[in-house]
Amino acid sequence: MQTDYSSNLAIVWRGAEWPHLEPYRNRLEFYLYLLKWVQTNKKGRNVQEFKYYSLEFDEDEAIISLLPFGNRARLASIWEVNKLYNVFELSYIVQKLTQLTTRLGKDIENHYDKIPR
Repeated sequence: MQTDYSSNLAIVWRGAEWPHLEPYRNRLEFYLYLLKWVQTNKKGRNVQEFKYYSLEFDEDEAIISLLPFGNRARLASIWEVNKLYNVFELSYIVQKLTQLTTRLGKDIENHYDKIPR
């Protein structure tokens, strides 16, 4: 089943119309990018690079990126306090990002379940 994330992102962008969406907009946006990456990696043998650009920040550089090489990957952020060469075992960082996706999904669902309909 193919999921169209562009419609979800459009809903997020228009979230300013609904004040209850505002605090979670960035988390939802990041979650959708991460979820798409996890789903893409489940289809293939090679781990794809991950780059997250926000609708809120008009930057050429990705806010968060994962650059795989061999059996390792470098995790980088534009908000790094110290320029470190953050390299992890590929299987470890994929597992952690997959777990983060699951936790974010549950947190977002719990948040929106509390909103009166």
